[in-house]
Amino acid sequence: MSSTPVRLGLLGRLALHRRLITRDQLRECLSIQGRSPGVRLGEIMVRRGYLTAQQVDQLATEQAGWEQRELARRRSAEQETWQQPDGGLAAVAEALHQGEGMGAGRPPETLLRLMHEAFELGASDIHLHAGARPWYRRLGEIVTGGAGVSEPDDVRSALSALMDEEQLARLEEHGDVDFAWQIPGSIRFRVNAFADARGLGVSMRLIPARPPSLADLGLPRLLARCVSYHQGLVLVTGPSGCGKTSTVAALVRLINEERRQNIITVEDPIEYLHPTIESNVLQRQLGDHVRSFSDALRGALRQDPDVIVVGEMRDLETISLAISAAETGHLVLGTMHTSGAVGTIDRVIGSFPAAQQAGVRSMLSESLRAVVSQRLLMRRDRKARVPLTELVWASAAVANLIREGRTYQLPNLIQLGRQDGMRSFQDSLAELVEAGLVDEEVARGQA
Repeated sequence: MSSTPVRLGLLGRLALHRRLITRDQLRECLSIQGRSPGVRLGEIMVRRGYLTAQQVDQLATEQAGWEQRELARRRSAEQETWQQPDGGLAAVAEALHQGEGMGAGRPPETLLRLMHEAFELGASDIHLHAGARPWYRRLGEIVTGGAGVSEPDDVRSALSALMDEEQLARLEEHGDVDFAWQIPGSIRFRVNAFADARGLGVSMRLIPARPPSLADLGLPRLLARCVSYHQGLVLVTGPSGCGKTSTVAALVRLINEERRQNIITVEDPIEYLHPTIESNVLQRQLGDHVRSFSDALRGALRQDPDVIVVGEMRDLETISLAISAAETGHLVLGTMHTSGAVGTIDRVIGSFPAAQQAGVRSMLSESLRAVVSQRLLMRRDRKARVPLTELVWASAAVANLIREGRTYQLPNLIQLGRQDGMRSFQDSLAELVEAGLVDEEVARGQA
């Protein structure tokens, strides 16, 4: 058999995509591999009689070709990704001025200075409020910069540069508006403009130019299994700011690179922009393209989707439509603000009236494929944060607990399901400490 190194998970997904093995056979082989460290997946498939050595060699060759294309794509993207231009503030102004949809006038110097300082600090968010100093979020912590107190006119000028007339009108009417703002082909922000007791304010989150990969985010490669399904519900959960949107974007990128699918996303607002690679990706934004998540889901079902991405499952109607879409042959990826697998499942079921919950438990037990819960922890060198993850795959035993309303027993089942790829937050925490990525003090705080 070929000695070509095969990355964990990709060979199995290729074999599944080529219909050389069934999903149950792949799970069996992955389970054996989990109990036999160092043994290659291809070798296990040959031993079990599912593939021939020649088929494994062909898959390895195909995988190597995919990696070469991916490397070339990354190098090209690195050349295109926007970097802080030389020349300081004047160069930032020139870069910003090349964009579209930034208002009629020149972006104010206040806004340019804030962006310049955010890049220098490596910040993820900018917070600008009238009557207060600007603040930044860096590695999950709020820090202040060198700029002075923002005057109300400074904030209003900044918003005028970011927003069009319709958005400004919505802000005046509702006191709050979400939107995305971008220099075409480079930097992009998710923006929330609002009114408060001191006047106007704005919070801006920096969005990378390209959707990340699972490796970019430091997530377990096993998460690729989430998109091996062709129907069902996959939930990505966690508190605000824990990277749920980035994780979903990485899963969409994986589908886009490996399968020819029709992918429809519904977001508030659109953050990562997905180019066409192998799949057709249609991205819709609340407010601009559709009124609500539920309206968008109803429309999506008539748009011939293979994959539906729900930016946030926040109400009963959206949750109900997402489950129905998963039941009718679509892969649905959704996010929720819940803290773990048990809380997520209970939240979904508890969203329905008591009289409907028995039926919902049955529907969810059949449609749920995975729950991915995550948090972010400070890395030991304090230069970045690393994800802490809990993974629950909807095995027959998990489905049975959901159906019978015994979700409180899920933690025990997660421990028993380690060999099948399940992991608790404690398992993930132990791995991070053992790898030297998180120090013991941070680990004790999480435990």
